[in-house]
Amino acid sequence: MKKLSILISILISIFAFGNIVRANEVECPFGRINDPAPGACARYIDANDNDLCDLSEVSSGQNIVVEGGTVNSILEKEFKQQTATLEAVEKRSRYKMGIIILILTILYIVSSLMVRLKKISLFTQRRIWNVLLLFSFLATLVLAILLIIKINWGWSPKLPFNILYWHVETGTIMAVITVFHLMWHWQYYACMLKRKKGENCEK
Repeated sequence: MKKLSILISILISIFAFGNIVRANEVECPFGRINDPAPGACARYIDANDNDLCDLSEVSSGQNIVVEGGTVNSILEKEFKQQTATLEAVEKRSRYKMGIIILILTILYIVSSLMVRLKKISLFTQRRIWNVLLLFSFLATLVLAILLIIKINWGWSPKLPFNILYWHVETGTIMAVITVFHLMWHWQYYACMLKRKKGENCEK
């Protein structure tokens, strides 16, 4: 009976210890701890607005054993390093959608004025914007593929820039130029939506 009691106590202790370890596990699939904004991958989420990815966030009361000691023993050093660079990272990581729209709109107006002044032909203007549209599409596509590889298989080439950030930026450029493209052909698309049977919208 005594042996049975000891065995039950051991099993309960193991079970309780296992629950503690699981409760303290970092949820980040890549094992990162307190990953700062904008995050090392596209899974970055910050529901509590503290500029740390919730999946990798560790509270000060947790004591997770990692290589080189416990999390508590290295948190202070890590937070100092992150605090020193957090503002710079945040400024760099904010998406520049407004600036991109403004710059591209100004460039488009300038190119349209050059067409009116006969400095360049309409064909040349549209060819320039079509080439820019193609390059922005290819950049967005390549970055999207890299993000998929990084999220699904955890592999990412060491690049001097944030893949997610530039994927959004190039996607914004592509979207704005696409609007210009739609403006050129709005009559064609309107005809496609309203055309009668047998009507040719290619005119």
